[in-house]
Amino acid sequence: IYLSALTKVYDPHSQYLSPKTLEDFRIMMKQKLVGIGAILSIDPRNGYCTIREIMPGGPADLDGRLRVNDRIVGVAQGPSELVDVFDMKLRDTVRLIRGKLGSQVRLEIIPADADDTSTRQLVELTRNEISVTLQKAKARHITIPASEGAKEMKLGVIELPSFYGDDDGNSTTADVYALLQELLDVGIDGLVLDLRSNGGGLLNEAIRLTGLFIDRGPVVQVKNSLGRRTTYEDIEPDAAYKGPLVVLTNKLSASASEIVAGALQDYARAIVIGDKSTHGKGTVQTVAQLGEYLKRAQEEAASAGAMKLTVQQFYLPDGESTQGRGVIPDIIFPSVNDYLEIGEDTLPHSLPWDEISSTEFEPCQDGLSQIIPSLLSRSLARVQENEDFSLLLEDISNLRERLETKQESLNIAQRLSEKKKRDELSDLKDARSDAKYDHLPDLISITFNEDGNLERNVESKTKPTDEDKDSTKPNFTVSYTRDPYLQETLNILTDLVLIESNQLSLDQVALS
Repeated sequence: IYLSALTKVYDPHSQYLSPKTLEDFRIMMKQKLVGIGAILSIDPRNGYCTIREIMPGGPADLDGRLRVNDRIVGVAQGPSELVDVFDMKLRDTVRLIRGKLGSQVRLEIIPADADDTSTRQLVELTRNEISVTLQKAKARHITIPASEGAKEMKLGVIELPSFYGDDDGNSTTADVYALLQELLDVGIDGLVLDLRSNGGGLLNEAIRLTGLFIDRGPVVQVKNSLGRRTTYEDIEPDAAYKGPLVVLTNKLSASASEIVAGALQDYARAIVIGDKSTHGKGTVQTVAQLGEYLKRAQEEAASAGAMKLTVQQFYLPDGESTQGRGVIPDIIFPSVNDYLEIGEDTLPHSLPWDEISSTEFEPCQDGLSQIIPSLLSRSLARVQENEDFSLLLEDISNLRERLETKQESLNIAQRLSEKKKRDELSDLKDARSDAKYDHLPDLISITFNEDGNLERNVESKTKPTDEDKDSTKPNFTVSYTRDPYLQETLNILTDLVLIESNQLSLDQVALS
């Protein structure tokens, strides 16, 4: 308790790892645990066990009902009674949630966006190992019909949940390169790199991935506690993809994903779009075994635990840190995330933002900054007319109102009346949202199967017909997700392609 309290005074990521906690940490890093695939923490302000991160490819991620900042208040094994976990030690709560492969666990949660703490939701999940296949990058491509005098257009999307790599040959960069080749064979006119909710991972993979989109040059600077700087560069000549590029981020894009987004923004290689900022985790941690420093018997030293300590800080090629501030997008979408306490700067004792001197690098495009105001203007006009964003703005307004309300009624009749009104509004919004599915286009997804080979699937909002199920066509899946952020990002990318191909001038953009 003393060591944990001491380390967390210096920054929120340093901590003492007891032998049991160290074992849990190793399991998590190897991603071989059986559980629900969520990283938990105790909120010191209220004692709730809170979901801090959802691991890509895990049961919680695939189920889709759990979200970051949901609070777990009860855990049950299968049909058994719920165990109250409020104010329980984190490791005890984690052990209740973990279990045998294929077994059931029920979680009682207070949703992150709940109107009040009396709101409860029950989520039942099947424990499983984290699937490496589902953590891999995947791609989509979509055909945009001809319009406004422009020809038909093909756009690609690469979704990247984390930066991974192992001794078995799994590599983020290799997978993205393979997907890029598939998209280039299709003949895409523009690309979206989707880094939303990418919590980071291996630094060397972030550097190599950036190199797929730039020629060569510095990608990230690292400074240690002594002030010594090291610059990591992409040394591979040429780029795998040179066409129009947009990077999509959100408040949960952290660490390595911020390095990629920030470097591509510095190089004027891509337009960054998303929440008001990324997460803002710009520090590096190392784990030091305490037994190595203790003059004890070997078995006693082995049980001393370890210290996880922050030892370095990241800086972008232009010298600005991602710590606390994150990466500020060129085009900002309205988002509920901007009003939730999920950024690095909301953590107790988080390190401040600072900057160092810039490295020497050559921007990829001189005129990209001149295009952004025009793209922003057209996007704002579409967002204002888009019913999906209208529903989203209603959610943001309701959330802000709840956050500003510092009092709750203790009258049960009044509370029930308020809950009834909220439920009616929620049902109305769901009905309005479902009615809009007809306008969504079909997408072709490209994913890695368990054998590591690429396969194509048709993603649609409609059920497959007998013709769709024809074995000569790509596999058909009904896995389409309603995503206004991606839809508008594709609109922005379409405008960017039209401008860069001289099918749309900046004067035409301004007039429209």
